[in-house]
Amino acid sequence: MTKSFNYTEVDLHNPSGNNALSPRAKFFQRSLYKEAIYPEATTKPLHSWHDKNLFGRVDQDQHCVIPRAGRLASIEQATRPGMLCLDFVSIAFGDFVAHMKEAFFTGCIDHRGNSALFDLSAVMAYTNPSIKYNTYLNGLIEAFIASYNASPSKPIKNFGDFKPIFLEYLKIMSEKFPITMPALLLSAYTSPMISGLKIAIADEDAGDDAVKYEDFVSDPNFLYYIKSAKKFGFLVDKNAPWILTADLFSDATMKYINLFVTQQGGHITKDNFFQTYFYKIRSNSVSLLSNFVRNAYRRFVEAKPIYEEEKIVYLARCAESAGGPLRAEIGYRAYLGNSEGLTHRETIDLYCLLRSRETKTDEGLLKTVLLRAYELYRTYGTPALLNQVAVYVDAVYKDYLYPSNYSQINLNLRLDPHGTADILDTAMEVVSSINRR
Repeated sequence: MTKSFNYTEVDLHNPSGNNALSPRAKFFQRSLYKEAIYPEATTKPLHSWHDKNLFGRVDQDQHCVIPRAGRLASIEQATRPGMLCLDFVSIAFGDFVAHMKEAFFTGCIDHRGNSALFDLSAVMAYTNPSIKYNTYLNGLIEAFIASYNASPSKPIKNFGDFKPIFLEYLKIMSEKFPITMPALLLSAYTSPMISGLKIAIADEDAGDDAVKYEDFVSDPNFLYYIKSAKKFGFLVDKNAPWILTADLFSDATMKYINLFVTQQGGHITKDNFFQTYFYKIRSNSVSLLSNFVRNAYRRFVEAKPIYEEEKIVYLARCAESAGGPLRAEIGYRAYLGNSEGLTHRETIDLYCLLRSRETKTDEGLLKTVLLRAYELYRTYGTPALLNQVAVYVDAVYKDYLYPSNYSQINLNLRLDPHGTADILDTAMEVVSSINRR
């Protein structure tokens, strides 16, 4: 491999890459780890920061997918009960754990090494993407509520007043943060563990190269760990060596997949694997928006039930002038009606605009997408409307899943990252700008 720099012996034994470094220093340290620290004489690792960033989150046709609940199974070798992964992954991991323990007791590996590499236990596995999305949406709602400054001249009295303000908030927020379910699940705000294909045997900071080098890469049993993982169908993540990922469709993995059958009792192959183990979320992503906006108003009323409105007091002596002094009147916001929500047209407009901004595509494409979505609206009815629009929009924007900064999209690689603070900061700016209009 061609080296980007001439690394010294001091560099090779003291990697210090972390996310707090300057861009130049970070580039040097990441290059050092990639090109010189991680051993070359191993099976090919999973390079999660580059070529496999969305591994397990999209199918072979680049559609965003999530695991079917019925295909999840408990992990017996875990640090706490209730940890899950896909069924074949659970069995493979169990066999891998047994193999490493046998290697320890028979003296095949160095007992002085990191015990996490031979006394394996899952410390993190499947994270429910639906729960993650709901939690994220709740965070957007809470950020709006906390940031909203009442405008006595234009108070929010009911859902009709709330809707345009909240929709504008979502449109502006979508320039920096994902809003729709596909965008969130394919972003760095979502843990890579949602695929059900990954198991972590430690919880470390992947941005800290020193930890990776000292506790894993330089460990006397690291090469044995990598080769054994491959034997049982797992790839070791190069940038987080404690994360194991099922090496789909390898001979070792297919041995475990072939222990199961499709819903119809047939043989599972590469062609029907994703259909068997995952489902596309596109049919839900549009319909979720209207419920989200309704829930936002409901939560807003619960948190801030009272509004204040400025009204001009009529005084007889001021009849020939512009009116009397201003007086503040207090009122209660109206509860959400059963029939209130986004219209079909508003839902289509919002979803298409959000997907356009989330994928950073141009306005020309958005106009084309909207025209076609309206045709589908006229052709189909409810509930087929939302499904057909979702399928069409997903097909258009799936080609833009990989943004220009793709190779840098998940440099933190925490097991379950959160962006609450920056979302709140941005929300405060957005809502303040809306109030000034």
